[in-house]
Amino acid sequence: MEDSLREMLLEEAQFNSSTRTEMLVNHLRDYLERLFCFSMLYKGSLAPLLTGNMFGCVVAAITVFDEDFRASNNLTGGAAERWREFKNTVEWLKRGPSQEDLKLVEQTFVVFAEAALSKSIEFDIRPPIPIKSLGITGIE
Repeated sequence: MEDSLREMLLEEAQFNSSTRTEMLVNHLRDYLERLFCFSMLYKGSLAPLLTGNMFGCVVAAITVFDEDFRASNNLTGGAAERWREFKNTVEWLKRGPSQEDLKLVEQTFVVFAEAALSKSIEFDIRPPIPIKSLGITGIE
């Protein structure tokens, strides 16, 4: 996953730094929206969600984008601090996942994104298609 994200960054390297930052933030927001939607399927512990591909995409994106932000020095001042807070919150989520912790991930990402882009953002979080209608078992 990380390699394909790095390839995407190379393909989109012609963007200026502000456009590139916006592209990276939007990609990560998309991954997080999906994660938040899927989290609605879980009652109790989110541990199974955090071992799945969707959370793996979020972690891979954070790793690759962090490398890019450090190499390009696109994030300065408040945005850089907010990025660190967001990454720390995701690390915290790995240790004892709960819906409250996931909400904190959402909040810290919004604060970071708004600092990085200098504009308001919001998530479009809707419950996914009922899993049982898809014939998938093992998730309540």
